[in-house]
Amino acid sequence: MIAAVPSRRVREENAAAAGAMPPSSSMSMPFTSAAPPTAPHRLHVVVDRCFGPRLSELPPGEPAWVVDSPENAPAARRLQEQHRASSYGAGITTFGAEAGSSPERLLILQLGPIDMRHGVYSGCPPFSLLTVIGCHPSRAVRLALADYGLVVGETTAEGFTALRTPEP
Repeated sequence: MIAAVPSRRVREENAAAAGAMPPSSSMSMPFTSAAPPTAPHRLHVVVDRCFGPRLSELPPGEPAWVVDSPENAPAARRLQEQHRASSYGAGITTFGAEAGSSPERLLILQLGPIDMRHGVYSGCPPFSLLTVIGCHPSRAVRLALADYGLVVGETTAEGFTALRTPEP
């Protein structure tokens, strides 16, 4: 059983209770830049268990989270070896999946760990554009994305993009 990850609001309340400055504070947060980014910081999530060899088509230098499957694992390992010397957070991360889990469920369950590793409180810079491959933005996916400050942008034949909304 995978534990639920608290929503964005709950995480912000916990951070405030622990003495961390909320995002709306006038004080700067660690790992953030005063200047707005010139280009979105993209992160890829692949929940297509048969994506395999096409992993090499993802742009190098952009982090990717990939469901571990017999088709994806060899390609992911090869890319991890090739890019071992690349910058922190820019590599391939694989994640396990319960047998029979839908791509939608896989995505929803990975949003918390992705946010913890690449989100506004830990990423430098945090991701601002999420590219999802292997899943479409159902109502459940849209609601889960909203908990992390993301809204669906474009849809494609293979998936969709989601954009981080500006902090209020």
